[in-house]
Amino acid sequence: MSITATLRNANAINVQMRSQSTIAAKSMQVGISPKLTTLTDVDATELADGALLVYNATTGKFQTKPELDNSSTIVNGGKY
Repeated sequence: MSITATLRNANAINVQMRSQSTIAAKSMQVGISPKLTTLTDVDATELADGALLVYNATTGKFQTKPELDNSSTIVNGGKY
């Protein structure tokens, strides 16, 4: 016996149950996508036009930077 359920709210989810032990999501719609600056591992205090996103191993966060000032950073432009 097959059971189909539809939940209607902000996050619409359709579920189809094919057997008593298996539940399969037929379709799923997620609400608004989060902004990069709202993530807990992103420090956007230096966010400005043209800023770069750089990982800081000391803090464990990605930081917005207006310029690269770390001697460990290597920019390789490739071969032309």
